[in-house]
Order: sequence, then structure tokens, then C-alpha cells
Amino acid sequence: MSSMQKKDKISACNKSVEYDTPIKESLETLEYCFKSFLYHKPRAEFTFKIGNYFHDKNNLENAIFSYQLTTTLKNS
Repeated sequence: MSSMQKKDKISACNKSVEYDTPIKESLETLEYCFKSFLYHKPRAEFTFKIGNYFHDKNNLENAIFSYQLTTTLKNS
């Protein structure tokens, strides 16, 4: 898969996440965030959404892990 195709797939995952419910993170949001990892190393916008999902589910250990990971990543 070319670099451009990977970028297109990551962009599609991001658009899918953006159009999901803005109030609470859904399981579909979580799936698209993880799917983005198939095309690129974890990116901050996705790990942050993963943290939100776990926070909404009151799974604070995983939420904290995801938020901490987010602070160490760059979007590129």
C-alpha cells in the first residue's frame, strides 16, 4: 500500500470518528480509532478519543493510560 493510500485510509478513519456522536464516544468510534493503527503508528487524535471512550465507560485506568499516551504523541 502506498503512502498516499495509507494517508487516505487514516483520513477516512478520522472523518468517521468526527461524524460519530459528539457527546459520548461510541463503540464505533473506538473501532475506527483502532482501525487507524493498521495504517500508521498511533496518533494523538485517535488515542485521545480512545481515552474519552474509556472515560465515558468509567474505565478510568484505561482512560488515564490513553490520555498519558496522547501527551507523548505527535500528529504526523
